[in-house]
Amino acid sequence: MVKHLFRVKFTNPKSGKQQKAYEKTESFKVSDEAISRYLDVHVLEVPFQSINYKTDEKFISVWGRDNMTEWGNALFIKPRLSRKPFGKMLRKLGYQKDIEPNIPLSEGGCYVFGDEFILISDIFEKSKGKFEKILHNSGLEKPAYFVPDLTHTEGGHIDCDYQIIDSLKLIYGSGNVFCNGNYEMFTKARKTLEEIAKRHNYDMRKYESSEDKKIQADIKNWEKFCSELGQKHNGINSIVHDGKLFTGSIHPEEKEYLQERGMDVITVPLGKMNVGSGLRCVYGEFNLD
Repeated sequence: MVKHLFRVKFTNPKSGKQQKAYEKTESFKVSDEAISRYLDVHVLEVPFQSINYKTDEKFISVWGRDNMTEWGNALFIKPRLSRKPFGKMLRKLGYQKDIEPNIPLSEGGCYVFGDEFILISDIFEKSKGKFEKILHNSGLEKPAYFVPDLTHTEGGHIDCDYQIIDSLKLIYGSGNVFCNGNYEMFTKARKTLEEIAKRHNYDMRKYESSEDKKIQADIKNWEKFCSELGQKHNGINSIVHDGKLFTGSIHPEEKEYLQERGMDVITVPLGKMNVGSGLRCVYGEFNLD
C-alpha cells in the first residue's frame, strides 16, 4: 500500500472571509514542498464561486483531513467533493475503492486508525453499535475505543491528542492525558489508553512537541495548567507511513527516542495553523495498492 495525500486549495476570493481561507490554503504550499519528497501530494483547486454556503453538506473545509477519511475498503468524503473533479482525479490515479459522501465519517480528525485497534471520538460513543457495523462493512474487523478530545478544538478532533505507531507497538497521548489532576476527561483518556496498552501489549507514552517543555518550565503550578494546556500547545496530528513519522513539531529528545527504535522522524514546516492543530490537519490520506 502506498499512501497519498490530498488537500484543497481555494481560489478566486471575493470577500474578506474568503481571502483568509484562501491565504490559509495558500500557506500550506510550504508543507506540500517538504512532504512531497516522501509522499505524493495532490492539490485540487476549488473556486469559492463553486461552493454553496447555504448548507454545510456542500461546504469544503480548509483542512484536508476533514474532507475525506479512508475506512478500509471505502473512502468517505464531504458531499461537495463527490462531484466530478475529485472523483476523476482519484480514478485517474487508479483508486478502486468505493467513494461515498458522508459528513460524519469523512471528518478525519475524529478518528485515529491502527492495525490492531481504532480510536474514535467519544462524541460518537452513543452510536457504538452503528460504528461496529461500519467497521465490519469496511473490512476493519478490529476493536474501537472511544476517547475524548482534550485539546478544545471543534468537532471532537482526537488526532490532536493521540497517535498510534503500530510498528513500535506504541500509543502516544498528549500532555493532557498524563495530567494527575481530577479532570474527568483527562482521567477517562488516561484509563482508556492504559486499557488499550495492556490489552494489545502496546507501550503508552507522552508525546512532547518542541514547545511543551518550555511551556511546562514557565508554569509553576503544572496541575492547574493542565486544565488550560489544550488551548496552548500544538496537537500531535502526525502522519505515519513506511517507517517514518511526519510531524510539524516534536521535542528533540522524543525524536531521538523514536530514531533509536528505528523510526525516521521528518519535521515538516507548517503554514497558517490554528491553535492545537498540526500536520495531519492539512491532508486527507488515501492508499493505492
